[in-house]
Amino acid sequence: MTLIELIISMVIMGIIFATIAAAMVIGLRQTSTAETELIEQQGAAMTARYFVADVQGALRFDEVADRCGAAGVLTLGTTVAGDVRRGVTYRVEQPEAGSPWAVVRRVCDGGTEVSEIVLAERLEEPASPADANDPGGPPVVVTCPGTPGSSCRIDVSQAGNPSSQALIDPFNFTLEAVPRGGQ
Repeated sequence: MTLIELIISMVIMGIIFATIAAAMVIGLRQTSTAETELIEQQGAAMTARYFVADVQGALRFDEVADRCGAAGVLTLGTTVAGDVRRGVTYRVEQPEAGSPWAVVRRVCDGGTEVSEIVLAERLEEPASPADANDPGGPPVVVTCPGTPGSSCRIDVSQAGNPSSQALIDPFNFTLEAVPRGGQ
């Protein structure tokens, strides 16, 4: 091989590798965007699945701590049997230290936590941790008057893609449900 042939082949290889690298970067960005959109839509679907059923089955609506001792944006008393109260609490918290804020649904039975599930993730960060479970403040606003025939409403504000890439528009959603029974 001559020196000129070697230089030409290196230039061609550089062009090919630059094209492949650019395609990979674009592909990875699209994957990140698709993952964020999937997480946000899944959060809306999971919240809808539980919120509507919980509100429809609620016997009372409290804005105080449930028997597990955790105040939330919404606490629903679903059954009362003697001294045992089964409650469902929706909280806004960080499931793990440093993780994004999320809506967490907890079911407590007689003061014992029965189950916990993360519903919507990547919420807008509250002004302070103390404001996280304020029913009238971001990132989750709950309106639940608890009067017969009135509906409960939950507004969730998600932050979009938290990475350093260009932000995805936030995916915010609202759900509304009417209790079936009396208060």
